[in-house]
Amino acid sequence: MTLLKKISEISFLHNAWTKLNRSNKNSKGFSNITIADFDRKLNENIKQISDELISEQFQFSKIKGATIKKQDGGQRPLRIPEIKDRVVLKAIAIVLEDELSDKFNLYNPYSFAYQKGKSIAQAISRMRHYYNEGYQTILEADIVKFFDNVDRNKLLETIKTNISDPSLNNLLDEALNQEIANIKELQNRGIYEDLFKSTENGIPQGNPLSPLLANIYLSSFDALASTKDLKLIRYADDFIILCKSYEEAKRAYLISKSEIEGNLGLDLYSLVEDRKEQARRKCSKILNVKNQKFSFLSIRFDGTKTWVEEAKFEEFLSKIERICIPNTSTIDLSLLDSLVRLRNLLEGWIAAYHFADIDFQAKAADAFVNVYLYRLFSRHNFQLNKKYLINTKLYRKGYKPLGISNKQRQHSGVPFCSDILKRIRGTDIKR
Repeated sequence: MTLLKKISEISFLHNAWTKLNRSNKNSKGFSNITIADFDRKLNENIKQISDELISEQFQFSKIKGATIKKQDGGQRPLRIPEIKDRVVLKAIAIVLEDELSDKFNLYNPYSFAYQKGKSIAQAISRMRHYYNEGYQTILEADIVKFFDNVDRNKLLETIKTNISDPSLNNLLDEALNQEIANIKELQNRGIYEDLFKSTENGIPQGNPLSPLLANIYLSSFDALASTKDLKLIRYADDFIILCKSYEEAKRAYLISKSEIEGNLGLDLYSLVEDRKEQARRKCSKILNVKNQKFSFLSIRFDGTKTWVEEAKFEEFLSKIERICIPNTSTIDLSLLDSLVRLRNLLEGWIAAYHFADIDFQAKAADAFVNVYLYRLFSRHNFQLNKKYLINTKLYRKGYKPLGISNKQRQHSGVPFCSDILKRIRGTDIKR
């Protein structure tokens, strides 16, 4: 059976659908067909895709260009495919991973992103393990615009020469060369040239194939870490190497630079030793977490404890606020929908970071929720019993706005973050 025939099977496409990220039911491409829309006629849609693949009539649609804000304040370009295209792209990713995982040793001990059984939690656990073994000098490095600058043609040729038959070759070419449908809109926003046209030769961010492609492209770096016995922890293009001395970390940087720039044709941010200069620009650096602020994958680490870094926590609090008090760019939900969305947000955030020492952040989030639940109920004209309302101290704020009490919270349907944390960890945590 050829690879094309394999991904054309209805059962295989259904499997790809189940493995897609479908958490945002309103996610859509340029056509405005959402995940929820596609799901309503799932069997019919899968059958149509299957028929088109079998007859070799399937064509990828144009994608929607969009941006998300990066932590450094810049914008990250995304190329968002149609839902039907995402199913096919995910099917291709599944079959390619089966074909190539052994050849490129993708399930190696250094890579933690986009793989079965791997996660940020495992990456942080490995970091703490190395640190406790005495590797307490950390090289923190990053590849300059990795996804934008990958040599796509080199990558495609590598994949094509390592798979069992050429039946997917045309689809692979088309999958990485989808045109942008809303170019004029992006031009009007003044971002097309810099964010999209200048990055059209790399790996498209937002494409379900891209995570696998990133790991394939960087697999030689992982292999080098093995031969050089580097304590490498890589999550896509972000990586750290834990060492026992400053000199060892400098050698690790030079080894990394040689592979990433000399073999892969990418650029590694230059190594900066001056702390003031480090604060002024993005760079690679060597640090000691006992006397320098350090974060990896949005997790702060001080040598003993880990917690969610400030910007990421503030982003979480902002999402709570937007659900309860929508602005002009967000949908004004019914009270019930707001409560459900808020509950899901809290459950998801705690589940994502329960491995870290976030007890104090869970407590701070609960106080924040109590204040914004009061505002949500007031906005929907609920008359709350004032004797149970309390002035609540908010995280890093010098004032105490009015919020509902914990007793009122228990009847709101919105669980306490502390209780979610206790349930997920399976341990007793005091609120």
